[in-house]
Amino acid sequence: MTHDEVVLAPRMEGFGARLRASGPEASAAHAHLVECRLDEASLTRLDLAGATLTDVAVTGLRTAEVSAPDGAWRNVEVTGGRIGTLAGLRMRWDAVTLRSVRIDYLSLPSAEMADVLIVDCTIGALDLPEARLDRVRFDGTRVDEVDTRRIRATDLDLRGLEAASFTDVRALAGAWLEPRQVEFHALAFAEALGIRVTS
Repeated sequence: MTHDEVVLAPRMEGFGARLRASGPEASAAHAHLVECRLDEASLTRLDLAGATLTDVAVTGLRTAEVSAPDGAWRNVEVTGGRIGTLAGLRMRWDAVTLRSVRIDYLSLPSAEMADVLIVDCTIGALDLPEARLDRVRFDGTRVDEVDTRRIRATDLDLRGLEAASFTDVRALAGAWLEPRQVEFHALAFAEALGIRVTS
């Protein structure tokens, strides 16, 4: 990796670069970034719509919004920082790690996610309607609400997830849970099965 410094720009081709923004808003829409780094950026908005990121490390990003619909991320690690909204309609995540990130709203409807690890994160709302999840794991992560409507999941490990609620617990069929999680969500499971629970 050469670590030449380059400014984020739409449709750019970046290889082995240290990325930076030229102002409070940055766009790398439809860019191709390979073996790049983005460190300690503070932005109001980062546009990654349709961008392809491969072997990219993002550290300490602070921004109100990351807009990344139709993006493709492979071997990407996002570490630390604070993101208001990360919006990724129809994103493709392959070997992506989110580590120690605070995200108020993580929206990934109709996303395709494989070999994803979300560790030591705090997330307000996690929206995954109609997403496909293969080998997705959580570790030491807290989420207020998870929208699981019509997800399709294979090898979904939720044992490291502290979730206050799931929109549709029926979508968790086949997922890994710990006994304490099952106890916490027992009423929701019962209601989903049509069981009447009274005190």
